[in-house]
Amino acid sequence: MSSSVPARLSSVLADVFGAAPEAITLETAVGKLEGWDSFGHLQAVLALESEFGVQFDPAKIPELTSVAKLKAYLEGKGVAWE
Repeated sequence: MSSSVPARLSSVLADVFGAAPEAITLETAVGKLEGWDSFGHLQAVLALESEFGVQFDPAKIPELTSVAKLKAYLEGKGVAWE
């Protein structure tokens, strides 16, 4: 796993949370970004599913509480960063 946030991932999350893409780091997490609460988390998951054509395991969604965890999960689903 690289140490940066892929542009597509930061763009989707920035759109969902109304943040600048450069504000999205691997350390960005629930409660550390305005709007990333439980409702925002579900919005982010839905947007990521749509963008990357994957389906999140509902049992895993509560555990994916940071950008680093979301990135690793997407990689595990076969998402390749360009």
